[in-house]
Formats: sequence, C-alpha cells, structure tokens
Amino acid sequence: MKKNPIILTFIALILLCAACEKDYQGRLVTQPTLLSTNDKASLQFYNATLNSIRTYVFVDNVQVSGTATGYAASSLYPSTSPSDMTLTPGSRSITVRDTFPTTTQTAVTVTGNFEAGANYTLFSHDTLSSTKAFIVKDNIVIPADSTARVRFANVIFSATAVPNVDIFSVRRQANVFTNVALRDVTDFIPYAAATPLSDTLHVRATGTTTNIASLNGFNPIRKRSYTLVFRGRYQTTGTTGVARSLVSFLSY
Repeated sequence: MKKNPIILTFIALILLCAACEKDYQGRLVTQPTLLSTNDKASLQFYNATLNSIRTYVFVDNVQVSGTATGYAASSLYPSTSPSDMTLTPGSRSITVRDTFPTTTQTAVTVTGNFEAGANYTLFSHDTLSSTKAFIVKDNIVIPADSTARVRFANVIFSATAVPNVDIFSVRRQANVFTNVALRDVTDFIPYAAATPLSDTLHVRATGTTTNIASLNGFNPIRKRSYTLVFRGRYQTTGTTGVARSLVSFLSY
C-alpha cells in the first residue's frame, strides 16, 4: 500500500516531540541541587568608614563583593538585605579596601574563624586614612512567638574620647541598651513587632536624658533580626554628610 507523505511527516513530528519531551524530563531529573548554606558561613558587610565610596570585600585575596559599598549610599553589602556572602568555613583573611589606584583609603585586613552554618557581620569604621574593621558572630535565633530581635552596634567616630551610650525607646519609656562603648556590639534582644505603632529610638550619653541622635519610625517585622548602628562623626550634627546618626539594617 502506498504511504501518504503527509501522514508520514505528521507521525515523524509526533515522534520527535515525544523524544524531545523525554529528553527534557530527563535533564530536569539530573539538575544539580543548590548547595545548602549549612555547608558555608554567611557574611554581611556594613561600611561605616566616613566618606568611603568604593569599598570592596576580599576573602583570602579574592574579591567576593560584586559592587562597591559607600558610606553615603547603601552602606550594607549585599544591599538586598538580608542576603549574605558565603564563605568556606575555617580561618579566613578578610580585607576591606578601595580598588582605585589613587585612593587615600587605608586597606585593612582582619582574620576570622568561620563556622559552617553560622552568620557573621563585618564592620568597617573610622576615617579613610585610618580605616578599621572587626567581625562579630551573629547569634541568629528565630523567635517562636511574634516578636523580632534587635541588637546595637556603636561605630561612631571621634578623634577625642567620647562617652558610652544608651539607646532609649519611646514606646517602652526605658533604655533598651545601656553603657555601650565604641566598637561594642550587643547581643540580640526580643522586640515587639508587627504592631500598628512604630517606635522612636534615641541615642544618649550613658546616664543622661539628652538625645544626640534619633531613629524615627522603627517598626521591625516579626521573627526578623535587626541591627541598630550609631555611626558618623560624633561632633557633627544635622541630617546630611557624616553627621552622627542612628540607622538600622536587616540582619536576618
């Protein structure tokens, strides 16, 4: 019997589609799964170095930050908080520096011992000619209730000695952090979250009632972790440039 070429073409197309579908499904099955972050350490970078504009992070001399981080712009990397850079666990050398050939920013290197599954924050601070940095381990705990968690980092700059500070909550009508020295980062504490009323937080020299910086409209989301940062030049007031200020970022 003579075969119809149109029918044969149609049958061939069906067989070809079936073969393609089978191959596609096979490739889906063999796609590699994403590496669990439990196998890596996680790192955020907060840039409080005054007037810095092109700061990058290097791990063991390999650049790991994809874009520059500046003081005036987004001071956090990755800026899509609470994203993180991932590090291979163990002892790692972390360098913070500007890659521009004629930069006046001092490169600074710190060493940290990173644990798999743990979270860390790298802070840089001070001035371009005297940049300093340190690493803290983030004790991330997801609350079982409806609260959030908040901590405080004091990275204010001053060429002369300045007092330790308290953080006063208007909603609580009490200090939530007390006597925090320069370069100190507190532990996370539980904090009311997802309520209709936000909080106003004031920075005060320890033991006083005079506000020296404020954060308005602080309204954390439940089960999230936040870091408050006192930054800028202690003696500079106002709302622009390197004036002392209290800001926050999402840690987790």
